[in-house]
Amino acid sequence: MDQGESKIYVVSNTSNTLHIQIKQESHTIGSILKAELINHRNVCMASYLKPHTQQDFIQLKIKTNSKTSPIKEILTTCTNLLQQLRVLDEKFVEKLKDYESLNKSYNKK
Repeated sequence: MDQGESKIYVVSNTSNTLHIQIKQESHTIGSILKAELINHRNVCMASYLKPHTQQDFIQLKIKTNSKTSPIKEILTTCTNLLQQLRVLDEKFVEKLKDYESLNKSYNKK
């Protein structure tokens, strides 16, 4: 991706449907976004597609009811996922410290 080039390209955007391409991403992020989006009550449909293994992007489609917009839902989803990752990171660091502490105690014996 060239410097200054956008990572996200809007293919189409209407009041209740959004179709975007996300560059340099794969099934991992597509699956995570879709799984989170379909849990939102105002999202009628969420899907992603990796058109071809040689293509370095995914396509994400979101359809919402009339109570919200797809852009609002994707922003909420990203905010929620970032919060979940922060919590995961904190817990991982905590458990790693516990493990290292136990390991030091065990090795002293």
